[in-house]
Amino acid sequence: MIRRVFESWYDRTIGAARDSANRMASYFTKRGNLLQVFYVVLLVGFTAGFIDAIFFPVSSQSYVIWPGTGEQTVAEAFIDFFVVAVGGGGIYLAYLSGRQTTSPRMVNFYLALSLLLVAVSLLAGIEIAIIKGYG
Repeated sequence: MIRRVFESWYDRTIGAARDSANRMASYFTKRGNLLQVFYVVLLVGFTAGFIDAIFFPVSSQSYVIWPGTGEQTVAEAFIDFFVVAVGGGGIYLAYLSGRQTTSPRMVNFYLALSLLLVAVSLLAGIEIAIIKGYG
């Protein structure tokens, strides 16, 4: 009986997670989707300033956000990447909320979540600009 309960629990949790990971992996590897994801990550990375952080580093990387204009730390590039990715995710959820294939109950949820993500991204970007001395 204990074995049956454990196997049932395993199939519901670990098995479902494994199936979900397999579906996601097959999505990214078929028809060039992996290349599309790579392009998006590369574009967001360029937008976040990875090139600036690597080729023009600040003298002291002990700062998380360098409080001066024109230079940035590697950690700041990762923070900028996160801010841009969260804002892009919010815009994508807003797009999904307007699609006809979305169930009517999920439209408001997608729209509210997209507005929340865009607001968080905007406020984090403004805070970074204030720390850097732009505001």
